[in-house]
Amino acid sequence: MSREAALSRYNDHIDDSHLMLAIFKVIDHKTLSIIGFDDSKLKNATNFINNITKPTIKTTENIYSLPLTKRAENVIRQTVLEAKHLGENKIEFIHFVLAILHFSNHKLPSYLNSEGITHMSVIEKYTLNKDIINSYISDIKLDAGTITFEHNQNLSEAQNIINSFNFFIGSDINATLNVEEEALEFSDLLYSLNFDQGMMVGLFGRWGRGKTFFWSKVWKHIKTKKTYLFHKVEYHAWKYQDTPASWAYLYENMAKQYLNKPTIIFSGEWLSFYHRLFKLNITRKGLLPLLKFLMIFLIGIASIATVYTIANLTQNQIKLTLNWIGIPITTLSTLYIFFSYAKSEYSSNAKDLFLKYSKKHSFKEHLGVQAEIQKEIEKLLITWIPREHTNERIIIFVDDIDRCKEEKIIEIIDSLRIMLDNTKISKRLIVVTAVDERVLKRAIENKYYDLIKSSSAENKRKQLDILVREYMDKLFIAGIKLNTLSFNERGEILESLTRGKIFMPSKPNMATIRESNAVTSDALPISDYDITNPILQPSQLKIHVKQVDFEIDEFEYNTLRNLLSFYNDATPRTIKIFYYRYLLAKRFAVYTAQTNHNFFNEWNAVNVNKSILPYLILNYTIIGPDCIHSDILDNHHIENSSSVEIELFKMQFSISKTLWIDLLKIVEIVVPY
Repeated sequence: MSREAALSRYNDHIDDSHLMLAIFKVIDHKTLSIIGFDDSKLKNATNFINNITKPTIKTTENIYSLPLTKRAENVIRQTVLEAKHLGENKIEFIHFVLAILHFSNHKLPSYLNSEGITHMSVIEKYTLNKDIINSYISDIKLDAGTITFEHNQNLSEAQNIINSFNFFIGSDINATLNVEEEALEFSDLLYSLNFDQGMMVGLFGRWGRGKTFFWSKVWKHIKTKKTYLFHKVEYHAWKYQDTPASWAYLYENMAKQYLNKPTIIFSGEWLSFYHRLFKLNITRKGLLPLLKFLMIFLIGIASIATVYTIANLTQNQIKLTLNWIGIPITTLSTLYIFFSYAKSEYSSNAKDLFLKYSKKHSFKEHLGVQAEIQKEIEKLLITWIPREHTNERIIIFVDDIDRCKEEKIIEIIDSLRIMLDNTKISKRLIVVTAVDERVLKRAIENKYYDLIKSSSAENKRKQLDILVREYMDKLFIAGIKLNTLSFNERGEILESLTRGKIFMPSKPNMATIRESNAVTSDALPISDYDITNPILQPSQLKIHVKQVDFEIDEFEYNTLRNLLSFYNDATPRTIKIFYYRYLLAKRFAVYTAQTNHNFFNEWNAVNVNKSILPYLILNYTIIGPDCIHSDILDNHHIENSSSVEIELFKMQFSISKTLWIDLLKIVEIVVPY
């Protein structure tokens, strides 16, 4: 049915919207109205899907085998989890609905949420009316068929399901740490520079500190300013580290930005593109080759016209015309023969003598590829910005240079600085270099280490430090450093990552849910709820279904934030990695509890402090996986005891030997290095 829904909308793929339309088609309206889709909302949802699904079919070759989008694949995997959360061992339509609503950041579930159809509301209505719904449904088969699974599914098989939780480490985190204010100041700095000559400006910070993200904010502010017109060229130095290739890559990026080749053919942008290309080639080759071509072309046309004219003359007129043509032709031929003979006999010695005293000797042909490319860059910039004294500049943003080999770092950054020594280039160009200053300093030290002779290591160290600072001053006219994060700033990063994803339980509401779901007496008391992860007995799973739309609860957030006080050298990137590792470990713990009875009982014991999981992850992250087993396992002699006492970041934990080993296995999986 979902394939039919896709084809009816001329789509060459199956997405979550097509799965939802299949459910609308197959499930009767009574059942849908029970879970919140009354006739009005059903009609509105269908119209919404029609509006967001645009035709994509360009050929009829593969319409009988439509692929699933990544989102649809995730939804199908999520159905297995939804069934397990509800304590059921067969996939039904309700699990598909819940799986679609689970990914609330997508268009369709976001719209349904605005209509009051949320993951929580559907579960509540389904739980209260399960028997009625089952009586309406006889034998319904969706595209995925009826999927069953065994409760003894092992961890390796669960890996296929865990893939549905895709945590991407991107740059879409909300701006924190006064980034906007600092970016505005940096953009003002670029405007305040002396625009009579090129500059190299440094943007310093450790790996993962957010230099690229910071630059994106700077560029946003630059684009709003009207005093100067800036053009941005991004240069990822890491891609091509050999010097000729590096210069060629730089030229290609600049040419691409200048030409701005459009994607739509036969448009005004194409005319503009060819106009810019023609201007560039005129600058590169000059007008003489073009004039030669035009002269030959015009002579050809004149010759054709002459022949045509002669063909229409009388015999006397032809004789008269040939006489007039013959005289200049004979004269020119005689002169050509004379000068050709003189050139072959006498010109060589005369020419050599003239050149010896009139021409400057040059070895430009031996300067290599770098010199040739620099000449092409000069011509490109002159074409791009014809006048030197103008309010137009090009900014080259150099990124990833600190990922190159140390000797290549110096070669690339020196070559950029040499390029700025060319007056015609420097008056049109500013170079902003994002680099980890520690890596750059080490590269400079290695370059000059053997040149400094000193009687003591301490004195040599001082001289190297002075040399490095002087070298940096020669490279950069100005710069800004993204500082080490304080504890509060680390907390801001975590807050930005988890905004809108934290479940804050209300004890009265939870008590109501417990009562309505008839939780057995072995359920955890409410006072313990706030400090436990959502890993419970099957009879208790319904208590936590409201958390499915969230990633962590309030206690988990507070634990992670407190742990960041021990992560002194954390950067925005490493904080994101730590957070995503914790989310993944939590999922693995869920599946281990579902497949390992002993782990389930020990993990849900009242005296177990589940905050040991993030503590272990941070310990692995800081110290390294190789150290954990040798240092911790050996020190606590767990092979000879039934329980272990662990101290992690000034926190004491007491857990069983088997639970300790199982947790180490999980953490080892999610912290691979």
